[in-house]
Amino acid sequence: MYAIPLGGIEWPEAKWIERDVGSFLQDIRKRGKLRCGIHLSRPGFASPPDASSVVDGVEADYCRAISASALMGDDDVDFVELSNVTDGFLKLYNKDVDVVAGMSWNLQNNVREPTTGVGYTFSPPYFYSNAVESTAQDSLSLVTRQDDHLWSSFVGWIVEGSIYAEAYNHTQVEFNSMPLVDVFGPNFRRMFRNALLVSGNYGEIYDRNLEPYIPRSGRNLLNGNPEQGPQHYAPPGFP
Repeated sequence: MYAIPLGGIEWPEAKWIERDVGSFLQDIRKRGKLRCGIHLSRPGFASPPDASSVVDGVEADYCRAISASALMGDDDVDFVELSNVTDGFLKLYNKDVDVVAGMSWNLQNNVREPTTGVGYTFSPPYFYSNAVESTAQDSLSLVTRQDDHLWSSFVGWIVEGSIYAEAYNHTQVEFNSMPLVDVFGPNFRRMFRNALLVSGNYGEIYDRNLEPYIPRSGRNLLNGNPEQGPQHYAPPGFP
């Protein structure tokens, strides 16, 4: 895990302008709820609702973080249960969901997924397998359609932001220490802070959900050698 430097993301108030934030983000704001496709019955990643009707897991936390960022702090999510991987791509293709969690990033899915015949955009992985060699199930990411690049970027930065927060010691309790962001316009200045408030940083998300099942190790740890520069992930099947 490597925290990409955020650079100049804060603009003076005088330079604020309204930006075209893409159709998906506009639709979510009008609807007042994020629709997240999720594979349940996977302890640590996504567990069925408990007695309080709460879906738990790393993927549920990321869906809530996206919702809170898009809806100014409201983490209301409509979790759409998926029967299999193909179902996730079909629901995304038909715009029945806004984002799908728990999908494998590989060349085929990125360029031309077989069932729908189109490619999809993947966030940075939030979980890496412990396999020595890369396989088709090497990583898990959030996936979006490719026809709304701003929305795909928005989702990707939620994952990036959680890693950045852990690397720079921004915690859920101290969520207001995260930088403000003007990349998507003034309405989304608090997107990182809202995500952190709802779900915590990457380490907090992992410890709360996955640590009892898969102790954190390997590529799921923060980069331990920053003086050598980032070690980038090559998705399976990419040259």
